[in-house]
Amino acid sequence: MLDTSKMDWEAVDVERLFDLIRERGPLSDAERSVWAFERALVAARIDGTLLRHLLVACVCLVAHEEGETPRTILDRLFRRAVSDGEWREPYAHCSSHRGEASHSKRYRRAKARRRASPQ
Repeated sequence: MLDTSKMDWEAVDVERLFDLIRERGPLSDAERSVWAFERALVAARIDGTLLRHLLVACVCLVAHEEGETPRTILDRLFRRAVSDGEWREPYAHCSSHRGEASHSKRYRRAKARRRASPQ
């Protein structure tokens, strides 16, 4: 069984994650993604294992709505996903595992420096 106790869902830097989401695509699509992430984080903070159940439920509902199979839906979503390299930097650093140093303070300092520096 997967050990979800290593993930500290309270330490997820949602502002950084949401900034990255908003930078990637059209604003309306980005805001829908932010909304979905907010709901998923509620589930994760209750119990991390709920994410797997939520994922399966969402994929099955979309498959039913579109008259497709869950595998077809996942294949389509896979093609839209960020690359492994893009995921590793900067998306993966939006969260903290228990015992690791938080990246969010460094991110906020860097973001403040970018805002303060003349363009």
